[in-house]
Amino acid sequence: MIPDYVQQQLEWVGDLQQRSMTAQADEVRRELGDGFPRWVSALSLFARLAEQSDRFRHEWAERGVPQLARLQCLGVAPELKAVALRAIGSFAHTSGGVEAAARVWHELHAAASAAASSAAQGTMMMAAPGLAQADIFGRTGHEPELLAGLKEDFEIEQRHKAYPMTVAFVDLLHKLVSVSAATGAPAPVGIGRYMQWVAEGLFCGLQTIEFRDGSHKWAFAAACLRLL
Repeated sequence: MIPDYVQQQLEWVGDLQQRSMTAQADEVRRELGDGFPRWVSALSLFARLAEQSDRFRHEWAERGVPQLARLQCLGVAPELKAVALRAIGSFAHTSGGVEAAARVWHELHAAASAAASSAAQGTMMMAAPGLAQADIFGRTGHEPELLAGLKEDFEIEQRHKAYPMTVAFVDLLHKLVSVSAATGAPAPVGIGRYMQWVAEGLFCGLQTIEFRDGSHKWAFAAACLRLL
């Protein structure tokens, strides 16, 4: 089935990421490049199915969203992260209500928190049950691991003067806020810090951000304004 094929691709990405820390790094870089078009196509199809089918979203949210969220923590191209973020957004649907938006928001933070813990311990680990109770949203004043990772990815995108991942994340924020508003529920926990980053770090700093394609500058600004 198509979803099983997508899951195989995600698991392959994770395997390559682990191998990249070994003597096989050169081979892994080649495989990452060779597999990029296939992964983009698979995730785009996965997103389309999630957008159109309540049943698909219900059956795949529990395993699909965490896998897609973990992809954000791997050393893959920003373009692939952007496609994954748009696929994640497909599960934050108004038919699922505020619970769907909350699940997406939680899984993104849980994946980032688990990845940071793994890096600190020098091991690879998966998001563990109970992370919902941890301070993964930065309630105590510390910057959430997810936000820190986004800023690092944005710096990488700045080197190439193209921002597919950042724009996809801003669009995802807009969708989460819109779903919450449509159901009359509060915005996801801690989302204000991300909106502040979009307003102050991205939109207000637009004149200092370089773009390889000048037309993308206005698409970037439009994404920020839709959210703000």
